[in-house]
Amino acid sequence: MSKVLVFFDDHQSELKRLKQALKAGFQNLIFEDNYDTGTGDHYSLRHYKKK
Repeated sequence: MSKVLVFFDDHQSELKRLKQALKAGFQNLIFEDNYDTGTGDHYSLRHYKKK
């Protein structure tokens, strides 16, 4: 699993996909469809800021 790269370009919630991938044991993830904040058809990781 440490050598597997998962590439997400599915226009789904990136937080949901992140949780699913980590639960399945994947470590190396790329999210291609990262829209600017306030645009796009789903929430990208940019929408989740540390407060």
